[in-house]
Amino acid sequence: MRKSLVILLAGLACIMMIAAGCTSSSGTTPATTTAVTTAAATETATPSAPAAETTIVVTAEAANVTANVTTAAPVAAPSWTGTWNTSYVSSDKKPVMEVLTMNQTGSSVTGTYGKNSTGTINATVQESKLAGTWAESDLTGNYTGKFEFTLSADEKSFTGRWIDASENLSALANTTQTWDGVRV
Repeated sequence: MRKSLVILLAGLACIMMIAAGCTSSSGTTPATTTAVTTAAATETATPSAPAAETTIVVTAEAANVTANVTTAAPVAAPSWTGTWNTSYVSSDKKPVMEVLTMNQTGSSVTGTYGKNSTGTINATVQESKLAGTWAESDLTGNYTGKFEFTLSADEKSFTGRWIDASENLSALANTTQTWDGVRV
């Protein structure tokens, strides 16, 4: 990254020196240019965070070249870590209330729910959405599927929906099987 920055600054300095020599302005006001680039051009950004804005100011004054680099901090991804009181509509259209406990590391989220924590989720955060798979078992068998949650702006609740693994992923957009939660 430092080599790229040095090359960029050297190039801008050369352009500024050429521009300063080709103008007929009088006085000692230095020529200044500002270039705005995204952090994605110089460093890897996480998929859940927007690229940070980088401002580079280069001043050319005779042989004295200075650089001022300022990088804005990326916006933090929302946190899904915590305990949530959830309700969902089962496949047989019955409402179910359960506690869901989630832990987030980076953009990965894992969690447990249900009696004796027999239900699990594995998901990925992308902006305010959490999408992944769920799995649970009971005396009648093992069940799996997909889900998608959308976190509220205040991060205190989410709305979601789920489908069985036997359903096509496109069914998730139109399912009536909801799964909503409120942070405890």
